[in-house]
Amino acid sequence: MDFGDPEPSHLPNLATLRKAKQEKNDLALGDKNPILSLQMLKYSAPHSDSIKDIGLDKFFCHYWSQTQMHVYKSLKKSHPILCVDATGSIVKKLMRPNGMSGHIFLYQGVMTGHTSSSVPVVQMLSEKHDVNAITQWLKEWIHAGASVPKEAVSDFSLAILGALVKAFTPHPDLKSYINECFNISRGNQPGHLPPCFVRVDVAHCIKMICRWDCLKNKRPRVKDFFVRSIAQLLKSQCLQHAKELLRAITIVALSETEGNDNSGAPIPSEKCKKYLRAQIAEEFVPISDEEVEGQEPSDGLNQHIQTNVREWVTEICEESRSLAMADGDRDNIHFLPEIIPQITRLGSYLPLWTAIMVPLFKSASITASSAAVEAEFKNIKKGLFKHESLPIRVDRFVARHLSFIEGNMRICSAKQKSDVCDATTVREPDNVKVKVKVSFIVNLSTCHNTQRPKLRFSLSHGDETHNTIDIQCLQYFAN
Repeated sequence: MDFGDPEPSHLPNLATLRKAKQEKNDLALGDKNPILSLQMLKYSAPHSDSIKDIGLDKFFCHYWSQTQMHVYKSLKKSHPILCVDATGSIVKKLMRPNGMSGHIFLYQGVMTGHTSSSVPVVQMLSEKHDVNAITQWLKEWIHAGASVPKEAVSDFSLAILGALVKAFTPHPDLKSYINECFNISRGNQPGHLPPCFVRVDVAHCIKMICRWDCLKNKRPRVKDFFVRSIAQLLKSQCLQHAKELLRAITIVALSETEGNDNSGAPIPSEKCKKYLRAQIAEEFVPISDEEVEGQEPSDGLNQHIQTNVREWVTEICEESRSLAMADGDRDNIHFLPEIIPQITRLGSYLPLWTAIMVPLFKSASITASSAAVEAEFKNIKKGLFKHESLPIRVDRFVARHLSFIEGNMRICSAKQKSDVCDATTVREPDNVKVKVKVSFIVNLSTCHNTQRPKLRFSLSHGDETHNTIDIQCLQYFAN
């Protein structure tokens, strides 16, 4: 068109372009029914080897690629950590004859280590959020060729923790795993350590403590004191040290007064508070109320399990109750008896969220972190689907997610190769002095008036003599 001509009728507007984009995306879907479309993806390239199992009611989909399995086996040699978590608000609910399905969560396992970047290795979409469903997914992954990780980290979801125990250890449930770890730490039985160290993420643990009802609407000094005291308990690597911290925390919480008695001697609450403040002052523990990206399907410790650790913590609380009866010369601002049931319930899982088992399992880190899987969820929501409104259909999500994972695996493989090359490359030492002998022989028969004499060079190094010398090499030695 020339300047001043009317606009051609074939130029599309934004609504037309948006509709064309939608039709183009719909061509990638095999059927209007998301379950049938997902089944078609399973038996067609390029995702035929990645989608493993599909369930209708309740819905689930297990998927991982062969490149993920290959990267996991290569990373397994460096003893990395498997972080498992779940998040929601990604895929739409399914239409059923009697209504809509339940919430569908994305479960994902991410491997992370000290020398390599974190990579996703196994995924599942599931409408069921119990121990059996998660265990079946992890066992199918192990049956496909993956080996049991040395360490597994999750939040305080009892369903995920129980599934990690059932899938990666010989114990039938979480209670037996905790009891055996506690008995081994006490030295009551020789027993063999489980093949996998199941741990709780430190950020989720601190966040859960900060949200206890007994700490709400309390003065910042009171809340900060108890949270930081329990944080010191979280880092204790000895059962005796954990016992001392538990006794000190419970005595302070159960004592109405502090200071000195009638004779001028400090009462137990005064001694325990000084002990806790000294422990807190040794190392600063950051406390943040930031939201994590993962959305756990359960509300943390909403169930009670009777473990040997719970009885041990209950006995410590009863001892502290008798010591807290002493009268001091001033009121205790940290008097908080309603925190005792929360501490007793949290203490039932002591081997999971503290570091008392770290020396026995020879773990490299005192505290456990699942930040890798949280970052992966953020990449999916804020990166992969940044220009789309979530939730979307399950078939479209699985197809896009697998393509996204395949790109990550290629980058991870390239990084692994570069790391291997850097590790195997041997650099020659600089400023090496080598004694060589250079001989110059003049061939007089070639000397004429119009021709310069020719020189034959020979280089002697040790017992070897080379008659052919590169001119750059000769200039190097001549210099």
